[in-house]
Amino acid sequence: MDRSFIFSNVANEAVGDAGNIDITTSSLSLTNLAFLSSSNLGKGNAGTVKVKADTISLNESFMASLVTSTEEVSAGGIDITTGSLSIVNNSRLSTDTYGKGNAGTIKVEADTVSLDRSFIFSNVANEAVGDAGNIDITTSSLSLTNLAFLSSSNLGKGNAGTVKVKADTIFLK
Repeated sequence: MDRSFIFSNVANEAVGDAGNIDITTSSLSLTNLAFLSSSNLGKGNAGTVKVKADTISLNESFMASLVTSTEEVSAGGIDITTGSLSIVNNSRLSTDTYGKGNAGTIKVEADTVSLDRSFIFSNVANEAVGDAGNIDITTSSLSLTNLAFLSSSNLGKGNAGTVKVKADTIFLK
């Protein structure tokens, strides 16, 4: 996917839940600002983004589940199962709350996970209310380079989530 989008979205001031995105493929490549997103900008929950593939790569792209409502709602999670996950050039996997509600959990199961100048995070934004989601990564090899990071943070009111990594090898540079 190059500069392309797959999304399930509830528009600003609309009411209802955003749907899930569920992709099964041998290879998924997102490039040049491509994105997969389940978002709710109105009143309701965001859905889950689920991808199962042999290889997944993000280059200047993102996968997200987010909410902006002032109502009590939740962002969905991100669930990735793959042999190889590569996230580069300011790409991200994220679950976010910009209003009131909880961010979802990010779960990655992969043989190898490599991030370069990119990040995986669950976030409650400044002035938002809710709990950030957990990040759970299970892999043989995790590589974080050039300011890449994993983070569950709360800049508003609520709790940060847990970042859990189970890996045979971890490389940080």
